[in-house]
Amino acid sequence: MVRQTHHWGSEALLNRPGKIGDVQIINGKEYTLDEERAARIQGYVDDVRRRSSGGHLLVEIQSELSADVGGTADAAIVLPAKRLGVVEDLKDG
Repeated sequence: MVRQTHHWGSEALLNRPGKIGDVQIINGKEYTLDEERAARIQGYVDDVRRRSSGGHLLVEIQSELSADVGGTADAAIVLPAKRLGVVEDLKDG
């Protein structure tokens, strides 16, 4: 269930939000964006946008740690003024 939520979450961060009723097929299984999942995604997007204010937001990026921790960073926030980097991980399910 998490994989399709990650897709819709990254699309929303890139200003391409899904619409209620959108369908994805992953490995032959159909997933529908319903209101409950959309609300969880919106909470994640709001948090990431709040935390990245005044900095740089990178979505679904590979890092040097990908081989060690697997996959991509769902959202990486760089705050140069604070000399701070933050990695956000969308959890759903």
